[in-house]
Amino acid sequence: MIGALVGLLALARPPTPAPMSDALTVIFCGGVLGEPFDATRARLGDAASHSTQGATESWVYSVDRGASACTFRVAQGRVIEIGANAIANSPDASMKDPYGVSLGSGLPELVQLRGAPREQGTNERRYLYPSKSGACWTYDLGQSAQQKDVVVTKITVFLNFNEREEDCAP
Repeated sequence: MIGALVGLLALARPPTPAPMSDALTVIFCGGVLGEPFDATRARLGDAASHSTQGATESWVYSVDRGASACTFRVAQGRVIEIGANAIANSPDASMKDPYGVSLGSGLPELVQLRGAPREQGTNERRYLYPSKSGACWTYDLGQSAQQKDVVVTKITVFLNFNEREEDCAP
């Protein structure tokens, strides 16, 4: 009798919605947006370079057998921005974001994987994708190594502290 009642109650409740991808933890280049940078350093080891700019620090790691670099911007000990770019437009760069966009992807592939971009600026080739989680993704486009196509040359995700779409600009 109790089993039947529990079964009936389970049927009466709507199913729990699956989490949206925007609500998930943002992981890119082996780092987690918002996590203490000490945890990132423990995972990734020594950085290739380090610099300080005002209240923020930048830590650069060489990846893709030297074809790409991942940069972590840190403020108050936490990762606030993660970026990946191809070194000297290397055709061997293969870094890929969680959406499947990789360094070297063309604009049609970017739009297919992420939807219509919101362009920022008049002379820039930077496309913005705000998310409900407060993170903003930007994709910078430039000439491919072969100078034939316009491709993604830099992928960046950063915390949008104001959580407004119009503030989704690094």
